[in-house]
Amino acid sequence: MPMQRSLYPKNWEQIATEVKDSVGWICEGCQRPCKRKGENHESFLLRLTLAQQLDFQSKPRRFVLTVSHQDHNPSNYRDWE
Repeated sequence: MPMQRSLYPKNWEQIATEVKDSVGWICEGCQRPCKRKGENHESFLLRLTLAQQLDFQSKPRRFVLTVSHQDHNPSNYRDWE
């Protein structure tokens, strides 16, 4: 189901980026590191090395890291204000 933008706050992109930054662009579910938007390959590899995510270095790929609401209510963003 596509994201219904009208249910989210106007600054959702900023909120989502801040949440992703707070977890180091690593999925909390699978622990897979994700490339930041605009991050070049060399910087991504360096970040993997520094984070000791060595098992992902052989084939680093860009995965889509998403932010979701634990209560599944997109209008609930009180924790991020």
